[in-house]
Amino acid sequence: MAVDAMKAHLRDFPVDGPEGWIFTAPQGGPMIYTHFMDGSWRPACAKAGIAKSTGPHALRHHYASLLIKHSESVKTFSERLGHTNAVMTLNIGTHVWLDSEERTRAAVVKAYAGPPADSSSALRTLCGQRRPPDLLRRRSDGLSPNVIRR
Repeated sequence: MAVDAMKAHLRDFPVDGPEGWIFTAPQGGPMIYTHFMDGSWRPACAKAGIAKSTGPHALRHHYASLLIKHSESVKTFSERLGHTNAVMTLNIGTHVWLDSEERTRAAVVKAYAGPPADSSSALRTLCGQRRPPDLLRRRSDGLSPNVIRR
């Protein structure tokens, strides 16, 4: 939807060369921030019921939060937000991955939620080698296997 709107805008208002402005003031040239805020942004926010103190940068944060919520990779997140690389993204945005500890825990619980078809194949998957079935027992809560030491 946004891509289609941008294509239509560029068709109706072609950019004047590689250094041209995509969005211009009514008289041409760059938009003046206060004019944009007072004439377009704040009225649109008021109509949408968005707090008056919300600035345009909040859209970037909202978009970033949606990417994280829907488990986008750090690489994709970095590219979409125009970061130089994923390291920059991780340095800036680690606070938005607050629930990753819980997701990690849930992934492990899910992986071990059901009993394996046969104990030796479960250990082979976990350890990369075959172990005798009698060395494997399931915890009483069913969450993770424990190897019995002799």
